[in-house]
Amino acid sequence: MIDPQTVARLHEIMRRESLSVLLYVGQAYPWTLARNNAALTELKRIIDEERQALNALGIFLARRHAALPWIGSFPSGFTTINFLSLDYILQRLIEYESQSIQQLEKDIPGVTDADARAKVQALLDIKRQHLRELELMALPHPLSA
Repeated sequence: MIDPQTVARLHEIMRRESLSVLLYVGQAYPWTLARNNAALTELKRIIDEERQALNALGIFLARRHAALPWIGSFPSGFTTINFLSLDYILQRLIEYESQSIQQLEKDIPGVTDADARAKVQALLDIKRQHLRELELMALPHPLSA
């Protein structure tokens, strides 16, 4: 059994990350030129990996006989990014991912269970990798001849 403070912290992390801009974009259908389809595919992979890391945290809670959190719904303000260009959305995702990493770094000391801390650290590591990948995707690419 996990201590109640760790469960509460994990619930907060799962709720916040499940309602992230990144996961919303997975349902928002960013617009892009045909030549940028590879970037869109890469973004979908990043979104899937973060979703999988969150699912692993949920499975961890369930295996420890802790209730799963109520997630809720995405903020209505997110609807302003529906069908926007991938280039614009990438900038917003970079900002969000940076903020999310900072928040997870603050969360980790409050996770006292070693196994739970390892799950949160794994999520943090994935997010750091994804931030680097998003930054590379956002770099200007010369048009091919």
